[in-house]
Amino acid sequence: MIKKTSNIVIVLLVFAIISQLHELLSLIPGIRQGYRELRNILPYPFLGELRNLIQISLVILTIILLHRFSFKNVLKDIGLVKPIIPAILFGIFATLPMWIAFSVTASLATHVSWNSVFFLTLISPLSEEVVYRGFAFGQIRRHANWGFWPASIIIAVVFGLGHLGINQDLGQSVGVFLITGVGGILFAWIYEKWDYNLWAPFWLHCLMNLNWQVFEVGNSAFAGWLPTTLQVLVAITAIVLTVFKKRIPLLSSGRSTKR
Repeated sequence: MIKKTSNIVIVLLVFAIISQLHELLSLIPGIRQGYRELRNILPYPFLGELRNLIQISLVILTIILLHRFSFKNVLKDIGLVKPIIPAILFGIFATLPMWIAFSVTASLATHVSWNSVFFLTLISPLSEEVVYRGFAFGQIRRHANWGFWPASIIIAVVFGLGHLGINQDLGQSVGVFLITGVGGILFAWIYEKWDYNLWAPFWLHCLMNLNWQVFEVGNSAFAGWLPTTLQVLVAITAIVLTVFKKRIPLLSSGRSTKR
């Protein structure tokens, strides 16, 4: 019991550090100046990718130290060795309503940076899914035996707060928090229902983000009634596909790799 409690404390402490890594690096006197200079030297996506690499590395190191896992077993524990093809198809099918609607109602984005697209649709979602779902939710849900709701809500609150921007007004901040917070609970539910296959929430997350890069939608998750409606529709589609995935051959294929 003592070990389990101490592990929870360690996981939550590491999670708090990782989720606020950018702010913490900016506060440390010995690192602050060099970090600011690095921000001026490296373009935005590259600095973000460096931060994500550090976050993922801290997750891997923490799980190794907590459970004495090998690197391969860390990947198994997070859910990165599960079948990927059904997860890709799940992401495509779930976001199809969004792709169709935006292709009819929105114009294509101009001045698209491939570095930004790569970061915002692949690297950033992968890091977030590893940190929030694979690590924080996975550890306290699976290894500490927390119930789904307390485990998912506490992580979703941090997930929602992490998407707030300094230039958002109160209404937009509330909208962003609610959308991303509820999205965090949805991603956790999908992660669990897909037998802790992290690729399922990742590809859903990735392809939703890609819509924001391909089309002129907005600068945040809360971008008006149509994007919000479409996000709800995608969530409903994802839930239905997950509930009935065993009856859908393309989604139920793949060898199970339970720990």
